[in-house]
Amino acid sequence: MEPRPTGQAQLYFRSDSHTAQQPRHIRTASAWEALLDEAVSRACRLALLPARQLAATCTTGRLDRIHGELWLLPDALVRVRSGPMDSVANSLGGSGVTGRSPYRHVAYDPAAILAAHRTNKVIALADIAEARLDGGVTPSPPRCPCPRR
Repeated sequence: MEPRPTGQAQLYFRSDSHTAQQPRHIRTASAWEALLDEAVSRACRLALLPARQLAATCTTGRLDRIHGELWLLPDALVRVRSGPMDSVANSLGGSGVTGRSPYRHVAYDPAAILAAHRTNKVIALADIAEARLDGGVTPSPPRCPCPRR
């Protein structure tokens, strides 16, 4: 962990071949203690996996006003909620579908992702029959999977 005078810290998780980092906000000494405990307990549960960011901003549906990021991992699709300020910034910046190739290694701990917020999602790729990305201000209406006559 690397504390910064601005009240932020960087968590680094390392394997023999890769490093993943996560920024965190630290306001008090007790928050610093909690972060240390969390890092130690998570280190044995997580895996450093290659991931590709599919969208910098996405929601879980029309009623979800807080945006998140959408990541593709080797065996799962992961949606991680951002904060309200990120949602405001993303709503001003367009669709959020990434045009570049943002591959990186991430510290993957499905239990921690799901526990962090109820709108976070971890979906096994084996459980996905069909998927599509919708861009724009509002999502497109669902399409009928029925064959045309």
